[in-house]
Amino acid sequence: MKLPQAARPQTAVAAQREASHNHLGQVFSNIADAERRIDAAGLQAALEIKNDYFAQRIFAIFDQAGQGYLTEEAFIKAIDKLVHGSDDDKLEFAFRLHDADGDGALSKDDITQFLKASRAENRLSFRSDQVEQLLVELLFKQKRKADDKVPFQAFKRILRAHPGIDEQLTLSAVAWLQPQRATRGGKSIDFSAMLKNGRRYVDNNRTKLLFLLIYMGVNAALFAGAFIHYGNKGANFYVQIARGCGACLNFNGALILVPMLRHTLTWLRRTDVRHFVPLDQNIAFHKLVGLTMFALSIVHTVAHLFNYSTLPTSLVHNLFLTRAGLTGVLLLLIFAAMGYCESKRGKHFELFYFSHLAFIAWFILALIHGPVFWKWALLPIIAYCIERWVRFHATKTPSMIENVVLFPSRVTNLQIARPAGFDYRPGDYVFIKIPVISRFEWHPFTISSGPEDPHTIGVHIRNSGNWTNTLYEYFTRHPMQSDGAKIPIYLDGPYGAPSSQSLDSKIAVLIGAGIGVTPCASILQSILHQHQSKSGRGGALKRVHFFWLNRDQQSFEWFVELLRELESQDIEDFLDINIYMTGAKPDMKNSTLNIAMGLLHRRLKLDLLTGLQARTNMGHPKWEKIFEELAQRYRGHTVDVYFCGPPGLSATLKRHAHQVGFKYHKENF
Repeated sequence: MKLPQAARPQTAVAAQREASHNHLGQVFSNIADAERRIDAAGLQAALEIKNDYFAQRIFAIFDQAGQGYLTEEAFIKAIDKLVHGSDDDKLEFAFRLHDADGDGALSKDDITQFLKASRAENRLSFRSDQVEQLLVELLFKQKRKADDKVPFQAFKRILRAHPGIDEQLTLSAVAWLQPQRATRGGKSIDFSAMLKNGRRYVDNNRTKLLFLLIYMGVNAALFAGAFIHYGNKGANFYVQIARGCGACLNFNGALILVPMLRHTLTWLRRTDVRHFVPLDQNIAFHKLVGLTMFALSIVHTVAHLFNYSTLPTSLVHNLFLTRAGLTGVLLLLIFAAMGYCESKRGKHFELFYFSHLAFIAWFILALIHGPVFWKWALLPIIAYCIERWVRFHATKTPSMIENVVLFPSRVTNLQIARPAGFDYRPGDYVFIKIPVISRFEWHPFTISSGPEDPHTIGVHIRNSGNWTNTLYEYFTRHPMQSDGAKIPIYLDGPYGAPSSQSLDSKIAVLIGAGIGVTPCASILQSILHQHQSKSGRGGALKRVHFFWLNRDQQSFEWFVELLRELESQDIEDFLDINIYMTGAKPDMKNSTLNIAMGLLHRRLKLDLLTGLQARTNMGHPKWEKIFEELAQRYRGHTVDVYFCGPPGLSATLKRHAHQVGFKYHKENF
């Protein structure tokens, strides 16, 4: 029987709530003790609440019976009301969360204590008198006296006067307790949307796709040519496969050096070649060639093993007592070792770096193993040797570290004497070696200073591994100012990066996550210099939208001064600054603080956390909405997005950028 139209939504809501109750029952079982109870510490851990004040207040509200523990029924009822209740239910919960003494009205002490707890929960640092300012803004907007209390109805009016506050009135901490909505089965596929997204992807990756098509076509042609050639000579199928792979290995073995010609690629970035060759993808292409070679090597080896089984000589003889067999085994072992060390690059850069020096042994063995490999590899090897010779001579003479600034967020700022002829563009990077830290290790870092400074170059280095930790600790123990002695540092570069082209864009969206803001720092400093010297605004740039994401307030410290100086230049029509503190969730625990900070910002035009005119936003950016708004604003214009930060966020940004037709560039070095 067909249900009445009005009954369907109610049935769906009931089913959703039932599923939620069943899921919460499972969650309760996972976190309850042997007596099927949850105490205050258990609820605090389950909701991932850092501050004890909030944990105690929430537990007290959940524990309506005052038993000192939660039963399954009380647990499900409390969360169900918080998530699925009415707006008044959520406002009442927020009110009780603020009402520390439980007298039914909010005093100045209640609000002050709540604001301090919010500050502690998010590790925020500002003066106590600023907290008082926030309190005055929040309470006395209604012209109350200092000793007045705020009843629930007045509290409700205050919060509802701020659009969007309802979204913050559900604890974000309970979101994971809720079951994910299942996708509806049988949903039809939107082929038009798929086709539209496919066209956008092709438009945004035309150069890369064409280059990959040519690369795959050359490999296919080489394999087919060798396969047919040896078949015509009477070789068996296994030999044909092995020789086909060998022909591709000759090509890829020569090609793998090309993406590492850093000086050549940097020069090409400044020519029209960059429009026809995906130079920004050089590291990705290097990895692709390496993976292709490893796969071809395995197939090549397996094919030879099958062929050896047809020969009268033993397998051991063919593998270890012949030149081709022994060098082939060694080549495969070197490849496997380099691939394993590459996978450890993030945490053990030195392992990756030193293992890749084995490429010298690989090329020597490959020249012995393949009788015609030298014909393929001769020009790339010569080009690479020339580059190494240039780099060797350019790095023989050290520069000096002029100054070091250590930030509490464990970021090291090195100010280095700029060598003669060290010309770079905003966004370029450099390899550095500091003998007092390590005699042999070179590490790449983006130059964070603008190229207009004739005397020094700066790099900002965040602690993220053994070398960077050693660097920070060394300068903690040996401050530069103590004896005035300067420390030698070797520079290899500068080298071009994707963001080096940002000043050639018309509309640029610069996004930096954490220390990934360093390319943006160099670009913005260059823009500031050009604005101050009246030499133009960043070349072709017409508008810059800058986004900086950090987990906590402390991480903003080193870059804020430059942003403050930029804001003082009155270039709002050119530069749009957006700051996000992702470690602070815009939930019920922070709603009052967020409202008060907003009120203070509107009055003083000053952000309490950074001192900037730009407001610090709590939580993560809503990238889909941001990109859609930018796409509407710049319809018909080319927009370039430049990002430096973690791979996970890069994948998200790349997807949203391509959906709205923006060009996407990520730092790779």
